[in-house]
Amino acid sequence: MNSKRSTITLTYGDQAENHKGMEMLGTMVDEGQGFQVEELKQIHAKLIEKGFKAELHALNTKPEHPAAALLVVKDFADRVLKPLGKNKEDLFLEQARLEVDKQAFMYGRVVNKNARWNLCFDDTAQEPDYQNGKGRIYSFSSVPLTTAVTDTFIDYFGPKAAALKGEGNYYYDVNECGIGFHGDSERRKVVAIRLGASLPIHYQWFYRGSPVGERMIFKLDGGDVYVMSEKTVGTDWKKKVVYTLRHATGCSKFTTIAVKKEGGEKKGKASAKAVSKGKVIERRIFQADSSDSSSEEEAPTEKRGAVSIDELTKKGSQKD
Repeated sequence: MNSKRSTITLTYGDQAENHKGMEMLGTMVDEGQGFQVEELKQIHAKLIEKGFKAELHALNTKPEHPAAALLVVKDFADRVLKPLGKNKEDLFLEQARLEVDKQAFMYGRVVNKNARWNLCFDDTAQEPDYQNGKGRIYSFSSVPLTTAVTDTFIDYFGPKAAALKGEGNYYYDVNECGIGFHGDSERRKVVAIRLGASLPIHYQWFYRGSPVGERMIFKLDGGDVYVMSEKTVGTDWKKKVVYTLRHATGCSKFTTIAVKKEGGEKKGKASAKAVSKGKVIERRIFQADSSDSSSEEEAPTEKRGAVSIDELTKKGSQKD
């Protein structure tokens, strides 16, 4: 992997796994124990005071949406590694040298992973045993630069960022790799580091299993850290009768939603343009109950984010 065409995302949370259905590390916290929107507002204010370039985005764009937010801290890795004489490139190289999981146990057998590669991080290392659902685990002590960064999480993001388990997603080619729209069923906390090539993260509201509202896209560069509020994580994404958030990243085949009619017939695809020059470019997507069967999308609109974070308290209280 190289930092020009590969992206690494290190996700830290209350639980981690090498692949869906494989061994789970950690214990999920109770509902309400993830990062709440008000907490992220306080964290954001403190980061600004400390001189960080931090962005707090409200994702609840409609009155019916529960409060949800995404905190992005630009160049976090460079800032915290500077006293060690290191930077985000050194951190990328430490991760790129690791032996990653290119296989996983799914569909009742061991298969090759093509969409992305994975690893986990915990106190104790483990060699993979894919047939028995166990992936490779690196100890925190074996990745000193990575741990130097994550050890600062509690200082900047508070006690909820302590003692988290690590999960690595290695998108070896951003033109081929990715992950489709989903929520993180296995955790309620997310503090993540982006390394290597820039790769935006997409968010989409869903209701009754169908996408609703506008796509929200946020540019993430190597060295950025982002924190999701509990609702944003999408632990509840499989619920049908409440508004839920799903996220995706990668090339277009992973960020395009195939929208179906009620009878299950494919109606069209909903996609979004890439982010350019730091702006968030959104496209309106098909509604599942629309009578228009055209596959064309409405013209894109440019925004610098969703709604102001100050509007969160007006949009509704946190419901997760």
